[in-house]
Amino acid sequence: MSLYRLLDPDRKEGYLFTLTILMTNHWSPPHCVQIRVSSFFGKMDHLARVAMATTVVVTGAGVLLYAIYRRLRSEEGAEETDSGPVVPNITKYGKPAVVQELRKPGYFILYNNQTKTPVYVVEKLTADVMNDCHALGEQEDRKFCSDDAIHSEQIRSTNADYAGSGYDRGRMAAAANYTGCKDTRVGTLTLSNAVPQFSACNKGNWTILEDHARNLVKTSLGVYVYSGPLFIPQEVGRSRDKYVVYQVIGENTVAVPTHFFKIIVAERIKEGTTVECYLVENAPFSAESLLLHEMAVELSDIEKWSGLVFNKLHKLVELQR
Repeated sequence: MSLYRLLDPDRKEGYLFTLTILMTNHWSPPHCVQIRVSSFFGKMDHLARVAMATTVVVTGAGVLLYAIYRRLRSEEGAEETDSGPVVPNITKYGKPAVVQELRKPGYFILYNNQTKTPVYVVEKLTADVMNDCHALGEQEDRKFCSDDAIHSEQIRSTNADYAGSGYDRGRMAAAANYTGCKDTRVGTLTLSNAVPQFSACNKGNWTILEDHARNLVKTSLGVYVYSGPLFIPQEVGRSRDKYVVYQVIGENTVAVPTHFFKIIVAERIKEGTTVECYLVENAPFSAESLLLHEMAVELSDIEKWSGLVFNKLHKLVELQR
């Protein structure tokens, strides 16, 4: 704090001093507050100026001590809530989670440790990553591998899990989306990006949606695509109740979803930003290819079945109606 100007008895004009305080909740860079004292201080005697300066110093010290106290309390885990203090250091031995984030070149995976599949994969498609498009060769397509970024071997899927299962390793981020970027394209071959998918679904309606997303890139600044598995409750036998029933494959019990969703957010050059939501059944038979509107669903339907909440898309969906 600059006190010399405040205590200088020969200064008659407005006085300026600086108080440096520490934010009470975080160790932020010090915030300097400059306070201009009106000229009437120039009429105070020396003793009054000393009293005023002492008050400011004591107040600043109090703020600093309170900041230190709050910081120490935070580190101990004794933070306040609306209903009172929580148990100190309640998460001392960690916060176990059933999901983990996997950041890949060009896309992002929220991975489910329990199902050994993605919760969802989100990618941004642009013309730059899709230039020089061509079909991938069969040899490259077979080079799937486990993802070492996953914390433990017990929660990874492996090629052995898929062997002889009758399911494709269906990728949520498609390799064909990244034909202009080899590193990202090869990265889609990690099994953290794959889900057990019937070939009829993988090569049928799911491919139709992937092609549609790529076609939107031609008229968009960018296309964001969310893709993931769903485990939708089904009726079993004559029961009026519904059950979440799904198969698991391999030694690592990789979950086989009942359906898949795809949400396509296209930043269109002319039409503005549009949101499209689709649902595809993971069916074992070769169904007739569906039209886009036959696979379309509401965003609220995907949220209900997945448990995900797409807050930032709600307003865009409302504007489309």
